[in-house]
Amino acid sequence: MSTVRIWAVESDYDRDAAGKLAKKLVNWLKLDSVIIKTAGKTTYNSVVSRKKPNALQIAVESYLQNNEDKVIFVIDSDSEVALTQKRKEPYSYISQIERIAKSDKFRNKVFLAMAVQELEAWFLTDCVGICCYFFKTRYSKEKCRESVTTNESFQAIIAKHQKGNTELIVEPLKGGRGAKEYLIKFSEELLKTLNPKMKHRNIDAYKYREALAPEIADYIEVGKDSLLRNKSLQKFSELLAE
Repeated sequence: MSTVRIWAVESDYDRDAAGKLAKKLVNWLKLDSVIIKTAGKTTYNSVVSRKKPNALQIAVESYLQNNEDKVIFVIDSDSEVALTQKRKEPYSYISQIERIAKSDKFRNKVFLAMAVQELEAWFLTDCVGICCYFFKTRYSKEKCRESVTTNESFQAIIAKHQKGNTELIVEPLKGGRGAKEYLIKFSEELLKTLNPKMKHRNIDAYKYREALAPEIADYIEVGKDSLLRNKSLQKFSELLAE
């Protein structure tokens, strides 16, 4: 058996969502001998609170010494300008992770998977799955995909939002919409389609927010089509398979 630790340092919601997607990828790739474990922001904060310059490296070593074969860090990718600035900060997430990953000591054991542009872009490779999450009050999980894909109204809204490359959803302008904002808008339209009389306050209450990421991950299907829609998700799958 091989154990892989998925560490989403920025969010515990990302931890749970990325862990679920990793397990789906492992199943799709038929990696029967791979076990997925996770860590998130809470763990990261606990590690860096020790005030040691190499605290993150020590934590990684601890995982690897406890019969874990690989650590894959998952972080959201920012613009090139923002990434360049963060790399100038020696103790930013990305600077610490890249130092560890590039070290000979951790060769083929520690990797960085960047969700371009955000983890929500991985969800958006499967707009049918997102639709099924927001329609769960109408359809069972088992029958939803068939029901959604045979309904003309639902087909139209999915076709409108399903992008061929979800890494390109982000708007080039500073402060423009990214994948997270795109998914929020998509969820609002889904809720209106499901119930045209739904009041605005109820739409606000049920539309996408980061806390829903782990639940939505349950509905996302991964496979050849979804991997073709996002190279960073494809890279994540390749790291799991290596």
